[in-house]
Amino acid sequence: MPTNSQLEVIASDGTVSLLSQSGQVIDQPSGGELPIRQVAQGPISNYRVISTAESYHIRYIKSDTGFIYDYYPQTNNEVRLTNTSLPRITNALWLADDLVYINYNNDGRDVNYLAHIDITNGSLDGQIFPPEISSIVASDDQILYLVMDDSGSSLYRYNANSGSSQFLLASDLQQADLLIDQETKEVYLASKINPSSSQVLYRVNPGTYRLELLPTRSQKGAGFVIASGTIMQLEKDSAKIYKQNESEPTIVGEIFSTAGKCQTASNIIETQEIICSITDLDDRDQRNWPFNWFMGQLKPSERIVSIDTNFGGYFDIIDLENVYDIEKLQVTPEYLYFISRRTGGLYEVFRGSVL
Repeated sequence: MPTNSQLEVIASDGTVSLLSQSGQVIDQPSGGELPIRQVAQGPISNYRVISTAESYHIRYIKSDTGFIYDYYPQTNNEVRLTNTSLPRITNALWLADDLVYINYNNDGRDVNYLAHIDITNGSLDGQIFPPEISSIVASDDQILYLVMDDSGSSLYRYNANSGSSQFLLASDLQQADLLIDQETKEVYLASKINPSSSQVLYRVNPGTYRLELLPTRSQKGAGFVIASGTIMQLEKDSAKIYKQNESEPTIVGEIFSTAGKCQTASNIIETQEIICSITDLDDRDQRNWPFNWFMGQLKPSERIVSIDTNFGGYFDIIDLENVYDIEKLQVTPEYLYFISRRTGGLYEVFRGSVL
C-alpha cells in the first residue's frame, strides 16, 4: 500500500508501479497481490458485482459502444456478452444481473431504455421508458421509478411481465432521487443536493406507499448513503449516522465526502462499516464543497476509508493521492471497485484480510 510519499501509476495492461516523489520506481514485494489494478479501460458507464454460490464476477457496460462484458477477478479474464450497439451512453444503472436501465443519445434525442440481456444470442431486448423519468431502482421483483413535472414528482411501479406501470404516490419534491437499501430492500425518496435548500429524506412505506419523513435534515447536505439498515447523512464537513432503535445519531467529524464517492452496493451482509473516499481540501475548496466537485472543478487528493457505523470513527484502506477522482464505489469481502472520473476506467483495490 502506498504511503503519502508514494504514487501508484497504472499502465495500460493493468500493471502497477510505485513511484517515489523523486519519480523513481519502487519495487513491489514478491508473493502478494498488488493493492490496485485496472480492470477495464474507459469509458465505463456502470457495473454490477454478481455473486454465485462459489464466487463472484463483475458485469459492466461501455459508454462508447454499449457492449456488456463480464470480468472474473479470480482468473483476470474478460468475456464480451453482447453484440448490440448502443453508442453515446450518458448513464446506466444495473437493476438486476440481466437488467440494465440505460440513458443514451440517439441523433440528438435522449432515450431511456430498459434492456434485458440475452446471453444466448448476445442481444439487448427491452422497451423505451418516458423521458421525464428522473430516478429508478429495483426492489426484489418490482421496479420503481420517479417522473418529474412542474408540480413535483410521482412514483410508479413497473410490472415487467405485463409491461404496464401503476401509480403509487405523489410528492411536491421537484428534484428528488430514489434510494434503496440493498440488504433490507427498503426504498427512500431523497431531495437532491441544493446549496439554497435543506436536504430531506423520506421512507416509502411498503404497505401503504405513503412517505414517512425521517429526522435527517441539513442545510449543507452532501447526500445519503443507506446500507444494512443504517442511514449516513453526509454534510459539508461531517456526517451523521442514524441506526434503527437509536434516538440520537453518531457524528463523524472532519470528513469531506459526498454520496457519489461512497459505496453504492455491498456484497457483505450485516456489515458494520460504510466505505467512502474522503478528500483533502484547502480552505477555499472546503467552502465550495461539494458543488465544486459536481461541476468538475476539483482534482482532489483522496483516500478510501472504512467508517465504523457504531462509533463513527474511520481508518484508511488506501491513499489514492489525486490520480483517480473516484465514483460508483462497490464493496466485496476481498476487493473494492470504483470508476475513475479522470480516466473513465474501472479499478480494483485489493483488501485481503482487512475485513
